[in-house]
Amino acid sequence: MSNNIFYLAFLFLVVATNFVIVFFIRKHPEKISIFKVEGPENEIIDKTKWANLLCRMMVIGNFITLIGGIVAVCLENILMFSLLISFPVPVGIVYVYIKKNRSNKTRGSNKNGLIVPIVSICVILELFGLLAVTCQATGNLEVVTNKDELVIKGLYGTNISYRNIKEIELKSNLPDIKSRSNGFAAGYTRLGNFITQDDSHIMLFTYSDSCFIRIVTKTDEIYYLGCQESDETVKIFNEIKKHL
Repeated sequence: MSNNIFYLAFLFLVVATNFVIVFFIRKHPEKISIFKVEGPENEIIDKTKWANLLCRMMVIGNFITLIGGIVAVCLENILMFSLLISFPVPVGIVYVYIKKNRSNKTRGSNKNGLIVPIVSICVILELFGLLAVTCQATGNLEVVTNKDELVIKGLYGTNISYRNIKEIELKSNLPDIKSRSNGFAAGYTRLGNFITQDDSHIMLFTYSDSCFIRIVTKTDEIYYLGCQESDETVKIFNEIKKHL
């Protein structure tokens, strides 16, 4: 739940920042590249239409980011969340500038105005989002061995009741993975739901490639846990065994 709150808070920050930028553009279109108040009336009208198109595309991208981001958080799909945070608004901005450049390719060069800062702000926010997701996902296994249950924290975190554990053992390798059903993978880090070559569904919380705790519950759910260091994994294994 805490991770969902973190992602929602960041999502709302990105969306709010983009709306502030749109508001600024509408109030001060002359600050935007290729828009100048000087010139023939018909040229000013064309530039005003272009500025309105820029705002409209940013608003559309922002709503795609907002709605899609909320859905991604509800589904706990971090890849989908990262893509929706990163692409809709910048793609809209690039589309509008390409369209304008094509229509004006016979004209002289124009000053960039505030387009560089605006695009930079958007890109920085998107990169920060990807960085935040990556940092969350590529840390180390964090668990709490409470009296009645094992609490797995972080992305896709969950609780496993000790009374519901049917099997637990140490493994030196993971089963062959066919695909992710709703998971995250980067290097040795694998988090979330995966499908094996024999079409079994497993839940991974692993940060290495050498030592894993395999847990099978009485409802036939299969979990694999692994820290960056094998000694830490063995320590957690022994702590869980004490509660069984």
